[in-house]
Amino acid sequence: MNTDYSEDMLLEQPTIELLSELEYETANCFYVRAGTSLTSLVAERRQLIQSARRGVASEVDTLQVLTNFEIGRRIVE
Repeated sequence: MNTDYSEDMLLEQPTIELLSELEYETANCFYVRAGTSLTSLVAERRQLIQSARRGVASEVDTLQVLTNFEIGRRIVE
């Protein structure tokens, strides 16, 4: 049983597989350095992902607080 819950295994690898099945070409831009034509695209992608992660983390935090409050309320009742 695979218990690797990394972003790579849950999101990136399945996406790469799907794109390959659809006959799209994929590229690994992890090692792209400043001065290349893809630098701004990679930086923009990184910023979008980080912004989305912050938003998700905030929503998860809010949901966790609400869940804990509800659990506490039910215990008190």
